[in-house]
Formats: sequence, C-alpha cells, structure tokens
Amino acid sequence: MTTETEIIGQTRTTETVSSLGLVLNFAAVVIMAVALAGLGLGNGLAAACSAAVAVIAFTASLACFALDR
Repeated sequence: MTTETEIIGQTRTTETVSSLGLVLNFAAVVIMAVALAGLGLGNGLAAACSAAVAVIAFTASLACFALDR
C-alpha cells in the first residue's frame, strides 16, 4: 500500500522530468536557430557543432517525455 508521502514524491518527480523535457525542447529549437544562422554566415564548423548540440538536446527531451509516461 502506498502512503501519501510516496505519492507526493512521485508527482514532484514526474513534474520535474516533464518540465526538464520541455526546457530541453525549447533549448533545442533555439540552438538549431543558432546553427542555421551560423550556416548562413558561412561558419560551417560552428553550425555543425550547434546542430550536434541541438540533436542531443532534442533527444534528451524525448527521453524525458518517455520517462514521464
């Protein structure tokens, strides 16, 4: 039988993980915009690094949403 304290702890953890996923998703969008701007300015290395970080952030956000289920 679960106690009220355990339920409250699970709710806080679930909210934290889902909030982290949302923040990572927004960060991925911003970083991808920076990557596209770098590509437009002709700085290919910075654009590639930014795109790689965006992919990692987006994948981490998907993992957070999968854990939230």
